[in-house]
Amino acid sequence: MAWQCSSASNDGMVAALVEKKLILSPALMSAFSSTDRGIYAPPPLPPEEQVSRTYTYGPYADAPQALGDGATISAPWIHAYALEQLLPSLVGGGRFLDVGCGSGIVLAYVRRLREAAGVAGGEVGIDKSPGMVALSLRNLREDGLGGIQVFLTDGHVGYAPGAPYSTIHVGASSPFIPPALVEQLAPGGVMVLPLGPHEKQTMTLVRKGGGGVEVVALDTSIRYLPLKPQKVEWGERYKKKWCYGKEANRFLREHAVPGNGRALVPGCGYGRNALHLSKLGWDVTGVDVCGVGLEKAALLYRGAGGLEAKFVKGDFMELAAGLEPGGFACIAVIYAPVSPVREYLRTLWGLLSGGGVLVLECFGEAMHDVNVEMGTNFGPGLWELLGLKMVREEMGRLRLDLGVEEERELMEGSFHRVKRAALVRVVGRKDWWDGVVEGVLGTWGRPRTF
Repeated sequence: MAWQCSSASNDGMVAALVEKKLILSPALMSAFSSTDRGIYAPPPLPPEEQVSRTYTYGPYADAPQALGDGATISAPWIHAYALEQLLPSLVGGGRFLDVGCGSGIVLAYVRRLREAAGVAGGEVGIDKSPGMVALSLRNLREDGLGGIQVFLTDGHVGYAPGAPYSTIHVGASSPFIPPALVEQLAPGGVMVLPLGPHEKQTMTLVRKGGGGVEVVALDTSIRYLPLKPQKVEWGERYKKKWCYGKEANRFLREHAVPGNGRALVPGCGYGRNALHLSKLGWDVTGVDVCGVGLEKAALLYRGAGGLEAKFVKGDFMELAAGLEPGGFACIAVIYAPVSPVREYLRTLWGLLSGGGVLVLECFGEAMHDVNVEMGTNFGPGLWELLGLKMVREEMGRLRLDLGVEEERELMEGSFHRVKRAALVRVVGRKDWWDGVVEGVLGTWGRPRTF
């Protein structure tokens, strides 16, 4: 029945979907009839730009349409099919997550379905593209639908702050069921996603029950664009000539003080910030997952007049278990977020010695709103953005000399160049007494490998 429901109007498209039994329920028919696909899909291309003579172009064509930024709006038949599978869960209450929300049309259908069933709000959309986030919000406003939240983040990690969700719709394919999405499903929750390799997928229903997860392959073969993670190729980035500049971060230069104890630099990259601490007299340990960056760090130190540091390659959170609790009198966290962020902050607190100082400058949670407003995708994913409140909650006994959230220009090398960056900036000290108490409670008994 697929691709047989094209029309010149929204009403004609809906009538065809009903005739072909792709829309079965009156509730879904009402939601489709009340939502003009023309708001969410682009107008037909001029004939001279239509590269295919057999493809159907236009907002009411029963075929995917390009939205730009590598995204498409799916054919209406597949939206109808997916939402029919989810219908009992959608109208039963709870929250809804649309992964890869694109132009926002599924959010619109779901809002109207749930409103008609007396379910108030709770719809959330996510997309990895700032252009699609902005497009969704604009289209929903034009359609008169307020209160729907749309966030810029990686579809594989979902949106944990809004969880649990009774229903999840995934609008892009994946060769596996993303564990984070299963985790964010409420008990009894249902998710539908195109599961399989890039060439061909099967629409699949995932049910989360008390005894585990049930996976049901539906009798529908489809082809979606893949669910692509936001990914930084650090090796390629660090191959470029001093991409963040050779000089240490300005905030660190302003607030780091001379010392002769041990200092830790997680996410040290190619060592520019580690080198600054070495020049101040600190015994530096730098950790980074990227070997290319650490090779460059060694090169940077070779020209530093005999200064030395210890560099370790690997995932910081995995390596942290082997670091000495309370073993560092200085920790410098400069644009080095790690997910999960709260666990990362707790780990840093445990590694900081009594009397030790933390210097932190990272992208703040408001960077998401800046990206949406500016149509950019600067900084890490939403799940790696910090908030000052988060720092205070996870490092509650840190005595803050400075703790601010602010927007400012960021200019470091060729990669950190943006007129508006939302930042969290912290300088704080751990009381000596906290270090003593933690030692008495036994945290010094963990393995020490560094």
